[in-house]
Amino acid sequence: VTDETTAEETTAAEDGTDNELNTTLNDADGNEMATVDVAEQDGALEFTVSASGMEPGFYGFHIHGIGE
Repeated sequence: VTDETTAEETTAAEDGTDNELNTTLNDADGNEMATVDVAEQDGALEFTVSASGMEPGFYGFHIHGIGE
């Protein structure tokens, strides 16, 4: 898949902690492709991606320090 993806609906974890958040990854047409949970674990960030409905293959994503 070569479509651009965007992260929307970034929210803090429902348990009220500041060290977790979740977001949705959408393709260029706005269709949801995956969800990403981010948690601070032992001084590092742990990313858990849950995706479905995608064709078999290797996928990746990258992180921007400032979301512009």
